[in-house]
Amino acid sequence: MSITRERFAEQVKDALQHIYDPAYLPQLELTRLLAGDDNLSWQERSQRLRHILIGAIERLDPGPQFSLRGRERRSYAILSARYVRSMTAQAVMDELAISERQYWRDRRKAIDALIQQLWEEYGRRLQAEPADGGVPTERETAAREETDLLISRSVPEEVSVCQVVEQVASALSGLARSRRTRLQMEAPEPGPLVVADRTILRQICLNLLSHALGTAAAEVRLQVEEREETVGLLVSASTGPAAAVQPQRSDVGLQIVRRLVEAQGGHMIMADDQSGWRVAVELPKAQSLAVLVVDDNASIIRLFQRYLAGTRYRAVGAESGAKALQLAEQVRPAAITVDVMMPGQDGWDTLQALRARPELQDVPIIVCSILDEPQLAFSLGADDFIRKPVQRSTLLQTLNRWVGQARIAARRHQGRPGDT
Repeated sequence: MSITRERFAEQVKDALQHIYDPAYLPQLELTRLLAGDDNLSWQERSQRLRHILIGAIERLDPGPQFSLRGRERRSYAILSARYVRSMTAQAVMDELAISERQYWRDRRKAIDALIQQLWEEYGRRLQAEPADGGVPTERETAAREETDLLISRSVPEEVSVCQVVEQVASALSGLARSRRTRLQMEAPEPGPLVVADRTILRQICLNLLSHALGTAAAEVRLQVEEREETVGLLVSASTGPAAAVQPQRSDVGLQIVRRLVEAQGGHMIMADDQSGWRVAVELPKAQSLAVLVVDDNASIIRLFQRYLAGTRYRAVGAESGAKALQLAEQVRPAAITVDVMMPGQDGWDTLQALRARPELQDVPIIVCSILDEPQLAFSLGADDFIRKPVQRSTLLQTLNRWVGQARIAARRHQGRPGDT
């Protein structure tokens, strides 16, 4: 039995996602290739594959002489925490004190390193010759070079999948009409955010939909599904009884899509049978980050909630200092905004009480006040100062400047706003 390296990589990623699912692992081609089927029960084959994967992860560990949070040990730390200990993506970010973008970038590198290690160990006896003899065409070579260039220039950010999908569907609506194909889209509102390069995400959607429209499709359907840690992009082309038979299309565009998806930390699975052509893409979802809004004015809390709706942030309100201290333990905020003029325990006291908490030392605290006292705020431990009335753009710019950075490092490299 043989397998291409591309297929091998896809199977390893699939196995990692289901590493503790004994009912799923035996179905994988990778299980038969690595774990064998020599009179073993399906439970035993699952255990053997799991042992192989965990062993490979452990071999990525450079040793305890390096800090678990250090760059030298990060690949091992991410894979061990995420797949061996089954921690959520957000918990891994918190444990390693890294930003969301850094997590997805390093996770992709770690999985690539794991695949390379396994391929070097098992690939010699598994590798298959490509169907065409392994000689890439001129078009394939050019496509690969352009794809590599696009990936090298990628800038991951939080992107609205639904917004990109709507733009692409609108751009291809004329092509769909000319081919008498119904183009349907199903997406939640306001829609999830993913961590990806916007241009690359648009290219992924364009290639998938244009390929689907090039098949004998009576209907092309695109669905966006939000999951716990990923966002699914499902494209299907259903053939109708009166559809004409189309010649087989080149899969160069799909090869590009697969490489672009994997460069964004996602994976792609494709199927083609009598009912039509289907592809499923999963991309890492931008984690919802809590912003603790401390203000005795409930209308301000509601305003901030409206400001942050549809972004990667969600506002959690506290109408007193005491409530803020209580919620800070529960919601683990990515940032805190504090009003100064509050009855009882005012904002200055609340600011000092929050900053005194060891678990909040790296959480940016932003004072929002009608009083013009930025230097006092900084001296009491604030990281930034916004004068009321607060504009949405100002709030988002300030949060983006601080969230995902270590508080001390951010001060060292950027300095406090207002410093001279």
